Amino acid sequence: KSLKNLPDLEHLNEEASVTLIDLSDNLLEDFTPLAKYKELFVLNLGGNPKLKDFKQIEPLKDLKIHMLELAGTPLSTQKNIREKIFEEFKEL
Repeated sequence: KSLKNLPDLEHLNEEASVTLIDLSDNLLEDFTPLAKYKELFVLNLGGNPKLKDFKQIEPLKDLKIHMLELAGTPLSTQKNIREKIFEEFKEL
């Protein structure tokens, strides 16, 4: 099932055992619904041009994410964002 061209994450099925989500190349702004995936290990948000502020992914910082892809987002080009992400996302 493709997760491309999603307008939002409101209708994403909730499956507790999800460990990898690839949402690259979408136009998503609100990533808060992903916080319900407590077993999420890999998250690809690369290529989302509306991902501009750390506050958009901050609700995910307590997940067990070990790999977070942000390449191709405006957020990834912000000064010191790499340090902030490693500071907040303790599992990375």
